[in-house]
Amino acid sequence: MKVLYDLTSLVSPRTGIGHYTQHLIEGMLHQQAVEDVVGVQYMTTYSRRELSELIRRPLYVLPNSFAKLKRSLWPLLRSIPGAYRLRVLIREQLAQSKFNYFARQRFIYHETNFIPQKYSGKVVISAHDLSHIRYPEHHPKERVDFLNRCLPVALECADKIIAGSEFTRQELLACFNLDPQKVVTVLDGVSADFKPREAAETHETLHKYGIQYGQYILSVCTLEPRKNLARLVKAFSQLPPHLRQTHPLVLVGGKGWRDQEMLNLAAPLLQAKELIFTGYVPETDLLHIYSGAKIFAYPSLYEGFGLPVVEAMASGVPVLTSNTSSLPEISAGAAIEVDPVSVEEIAQGLKCLLEDAALANACILKGLLRAKALTWDHCVAGTLDVYRSL
Repeated sequence: MKVLYDLTSLVSPRTGIGHYTQHLIEGMLHQQAVEDVVGVQYMTTYSRRELSELIRRPLYVLPNSFAKLKRSLWPLLRSIPGAYRLRVLIREQLAQSKFNYFARQRFIYHETNFIPQKYSGKVVISAHDLSHIRYPEHHPKERVDFLNRCLPVALECADKIIAGSEFTRQELLACFNLDPQKVVTVLDGVSADFKPREAAETHETLHKYGIQYGQYILSVCTLEPRKNLARLVKAFSQLPPHLRQTHPLVLVGGKGWRDQEMLNLAAPLLQAKELIFTGYVPETDLLHIYSGAKIFAYPSLYEGFGLPVVEAMASGVPVLTSNTSSLPEISAGAAIEVDPVSVEEIAQGLKCLLEDAALANACILKGLLRAKALTWDHCVAGTLDVYRSL
């Protein structure tokens, strides 16, 4: 079989779907059953050999200096009316002739980021979550309108749909009139790069961000309402002063959308040096930041998979997460689960993990075992089975 991927999600800064695309392609490059793997980004085609060299380094649509500018302006740009639709139309026009060629060559086209290009061959779509339906108020209206308009058509036209969790599969079946046989659960994975590390190995990286090994509470996500950071900051504020001073809250992630409430709540903690914003962090640094944390907090309101939870578990860090959406399925009893709308429950969970060493150690051991069951090798194998079915 031959497989085609759209590489748009690999553009820097690479987020969750970009990492999913990266690891999927990496795996397919080593499958004997896959005769050829090709990637397309706008007007550029990458061969199998080129993909193997490209896949782990940042991919830029623009020169690096302009890419940095885009990163800072993107929250504003994506709020402009018509921005989503215009971006898709430009992408379609630039790439359509190439996609037509690969359809004639009988490539299976796997769109890893919801909405595929027009394609006359076999199409697989990865649908990661339906947060735009369940929590439309937590997304820019332009994004919600775009997905409400385009996703139903994409799902209907796809030959197979991959859901990253059984929770997401059931969401798709509940929200759309789909044949259950068409929607397949293939759990995402965690990179083997995420692993426990000793203090000496992480010292240089942590020093760069002004944090100390084993002495901070970590959360990793885009700064946006769905991630529930305002309640996390409120909960952290309720901890006893000595815990806040010895274990500051470290928030890692790029600016998102409607984060002003959280920033207002964070202001006094920032002034007291009890909270640290790192901004977007490259993965080489992120590996060390994960493994150096005392605990990892991820009380998100809604997740289709919740990869940061598994990354923290694989890094040997006890996890606090939500008891909603896919998160109990993914953590599988290896994390402290709380009601994400209860500031008191979040605060109590943080306090317990900080003060109860036996509880924290039990979560670490369970988390390491759970992470071993969620590998990209398993994800690639399940995805390959979907391709074979076509």
